Amino acid sequence: MIRILFVDDEVEILEALQSLLRKHRRQWDMTFALGAERALEKLATTKFDVVISDMRMPGMDGAELLKKVKRDSPETVRIILSGYSDNEATIRLSSIAHQFLNKPCDVKTLEFAIESTCNVQKYIKNDSIRQAIGNIDQLPAIPRVYSQLIDELKKVGVKNSELARIIEQDVAISAKLLQLVNSAFFRLSRKIIQIEEAVIYLGIETIKNLVLLTETIQSGSMSKTNWYNFSPDSFQQHALLTASIAKHMISDPERAEFAFIAGLLHDIGLLIMILSFPDKIRKAVTISQQQQRPLHQIEKEMYGTSHAEIGAFLLTLWNLSCPVIEAVAFHHNPDHSSEINTDIVSAVYIANILANEVMGNSFDNDCKCFSGLDLKYVDELGLTDKIEELRIHAKQQFQIIKQLPS
Repeated sequence: MIRILFVDDEVEILEALQSLLRKHRRQWDMTFALGAERALEKLATTKFDVVISDMRMPGMDGAELLKKVKRDSPETVRIILSGYSDNEATIRLSSIAHQFLNKPCDVKTLEFAIESTCNVQKYIKNDSIRQAIGNIDQLPAIPRVYSQLIDELKKVGVKNSELARIIEQDVAISAKLLQLVNSAFFRLSRKIIQIEEAVIYLGIETIKNLVLLTETIQSGSMSKTNWYNFSPDSFQQHALLTASIAKHMISDPERAEFAFIAGLLHDIGLLIMILSFPDKIRKAVTISQQQQRPLHQIEKEMYGTSHAEIGAFLLTLWNLSCPVIEAVAFHHNPDHSSEINTDIVSAVYIANILANEVMGNSFDNDCKCFSGLDLKYVDELGLTDKIEELRIHAKQQFQIIKQLPS
């Protein structure tokens, strides 16, 4: 049973929540704390899966409370419930809270947020890895992209399309922008899946503040030794190439954008492993090389989860769209996906392998993927006759991507 702690400084709100959510009492073990100090007392004696806190409270506010939760129990899912929608505050909270909910919050939205945290458990069961993910403030990113973005932001009449082009070259910044724009702080009626749309909704100042904050946090934290056998530049090229191929495979414009974002973020779990537990990824890479077996299989055997599932775990916490999460989770095992998202998952699966072929696995240097297309699966999809055309497209796109500023 999932344990949830609700925190607010108003008795009436806590009582209303208790009444509205009473129907879930057999599935959820719910505790209601009046204020942050009372919440800390509860946290000292009970391990909670989810903490949902109001932002503005006398004494210790929600941000300070969730900082303590993150420090003492990083694997706990942290959700802020607030009517405070200042962009600067949103960016500050992005390193503390996994999700943001508007206040007042209707019961369906709250139920969905809680249920999504239950669903996230299926992607990763290893407590130590979940704890490591909970400790992450920012994902690693390449300084040259920051530099390009800052230079572009200094220009008069900067175009959103140009900002999007630069941002799309970087997995970490793309993921953070999508996390922010899809948070409840921005009160959008639908999910944003295009980077250019995210730029438009967040605005230039928010983009600038986000980049500067991330740059400050990440300064000096990702040396070459952190990356082990992984090349940061090639990693980004691989992500962009996978995204381009996957988008090319789908004719429906909206579904194609899902495929592009999923392709861009499909290996985000590797970034997490590199940042949070480099010793584990080094060991897995070494065994993968020695046994000439796919890295994700070694990860699964050694740690009970793979970088694909770790990536899906994080994106679920960030409330990204289900098709994107599924494609990230199953980009090595597309037959495990739901039928409704088969097109996107299979596109990312095929695109990832074709990108490896075209790049010669150079995105991770000596760490080969040691896997090719499952031809039986491809045939079942009716795509056998299209593979060669996709290879040609992949080669053409890679030549373009290699010419991007570095």
